[in-house]
Amino acid sequence: MSQTYPQWTRADRVALAVALVVSLAFVVPVLYRGWVPFDEGWIIEQATRVLAGQLPHRDFDDLWTGGWSFVHAALLRLFGPSMAIMRSAILVAWTAGLVALFAIVRRRHDPVLAGASVIVSALWTLWAWQLPLLNWFYFPGALLAVLAVMRFEETGRHRWLVAAGTLAGILFVFKLTGLFLLSALLLWSVVRAAHDGQANDARSARRSAIADARWAALVPCALHATLSVRLASGMPGAESAVVLIAGPNVVLAAGLAVVVWRGGPLPWMRFIASMLRIGAPVVLGFALPVLALLAPYLASGSIGALWHGVFVTPLRRLADVAFPPPWWRIAAKLSGPALLLWLGVPRTRGGDGATWPAVALGAVLGTTYVLLPASREYLIPTLATLPLVIATAWAWTSVARTRDGTALLLVSVAASAQLLQVPFATVNYFLASAPLLVAASLFLPTRGPRRTATLFAFAALGVAGACGVRRLPPLNAEIRLDGDARMPHGDAIWIPRDDSIRYAEVTRRIAAHLGGGGLYVFPWHNEFYYFTGTRNPVRSLTALLAPDAEIDPAVLVPRLDAARTTVVVLFPPTHDEWIPRLRNTVRAIREKWSCSERLHGWAEVRWRPSTETSCQ
Repeated sequence: MSQTYPQWTRADRVALAVALVVSLAFVVPVLYRGWVPFDEGWIIEQATRVLAGQLPHRDFDDLWTGGWSFVHAALLRLFGPSMAIMRSAILVAWTAGLVALFAIVRRRHDPVLAGASVIVSALWTLWAWQLPLLNWFYFPGALLAVLAVMRFEETGRHRWLVAAGTLAGILFVFKLTGLFLLSALLLWSVVRAAHDGQANDARSARRSAIADARWAALVPCALHATLSVRLASGMPGAESAVVLIAGPNVVLAAGLAVVVWRGGPLPWMRFIASMLRIGAPVVLGFALPVLALLAPYLASGSIGALWHGVFVTPLRRLADVAFPPPWWRIAAKLSGPALLLWLGVPRTRGGDGATWPAVALGAVLGTTYVLLPASREYLIPTLATLPLVIATAWAWTSVARTRDGTALLLVSVAASAQLLQVPFATVNYFLASAPLLVAASLFLPTRGPRRTATLFAFAALGVAGACGVRRLPPLNAEIRLDGDARMPHGDAIWIPRDDSIRYAEVTRRIAAHLGGGGLYVFPWHNEFYYFTGTRNPVRSLTALLAPDAEIDPAVLVPRLDAARTTVVVLFPPTHDEWIPRLRNTVRAIREKWSCSERLHGWAEVRWRPSTETSCQ
């Protein structure tokens, strides 16, 4: 069933242009300031190794799925070696995401509010946290996918569903989190297919349980909720993680299940036919970029390496940080939203069921965020309640009286995006999904023209975003927006002066002792390979994530010898700071590279003597 959306006018174009100019005025001055050396060094080292002809997971341990290493390598080939190019690529994606956000909000609201949503999202994203993390690609891809689904609803053309699936596939080949968007799209497909089948069968007689396909439609909902809880239950602080990260997905799945069940009996054949018509194009689109990623691995016979690197290794990392909580306490914490959902079904028929959840949302963001201390202990739990409130507000109204497919899709995408925070919840992961929450809050299904509560929540989010410049930067000591010095490599990024001084000094000392040989940095800090023009000689780009067999001194030292490694840099320089499983390796390195110099109490540069008695 197609929907008609308002045509763009001159007012829309002006509002969008003004919103983008204001957003860029906030973001561009801070975009190239501050850095996280570990992440940025890792990303550029991966891209450089792809440029040298290596394949992620086969020849080195890529931290993500591998697609971004190929894209970033192509950018480096076009524009030359640069850390700043990563942020420029994110800026392009971010701008596209804001345009998509405007187009989505404009479907329901006037141009002024659509433009305001763009500015609020700018405040909550790159203005607050401008570092080049792959999660910044998530909200542009997700919003463009939502826009594609809306175009399908408008035109009935299935190519838009293929486009939506393709966007989820692109996110997946960048990072596994693309599966979260695919899950949201498939949940929408299931509910839409069930609605189509039930609408066609509304006047039929009652069917037996065997003939009723509603049970099959409930399976994806239950699976989504179960997997969300399973992922979050392995995180540190797992009880809160299950409620605040998996909780929105549990409430979403419960609301979808109620919507499907209350729609009436569902014939099997009509449900299957609708799923093939709606879900199959999404899956087909998802498969296209995945097949493109598989091509070089199929050609080289290394599919097993890709599978192991993309799925086996990340699951092992999740197991390493698992802190499963008592399940009865999780159930107790989730009982509040579940009770609210259950009570909301009969009580929202005669009123505006979204009012009080939205007012609560506005109160939380508009008051506590400003009043509470500027620390992560207060800020993250405050912000993390937002997705749960939005999901509950949607479920409270939708299960009773509406089949708003756009609101369903936006809430599904926004709830699923909270799983980006697995396995460690930090504020930057929340910010990566903030525009999705802005869009979802503006599509809460209020009754008739009454949108005061939802707009109040939106305004509160804007107030909180305006205060973000005071609250967010102190959350990570490595990020300082007042960077006043250039990188040692002369990159376009400005970093704090003390970082510039110590990095330049360590880089000079490394260069003085290389003598045409290679460099090895242990256990991390891949950025030094970029600064010195060398390559990491082993497949594991950080010893902290390497299996014990790869950092065994009997294995590692001969590999370094074979790579003609003349300089090794150790972080940290003191023995007591090394974790136990790395101490034997550090001891062996110090024996083999016996000359040393400690710089700034931060790095230990070690090299082999030029003679038997001299370390000069």
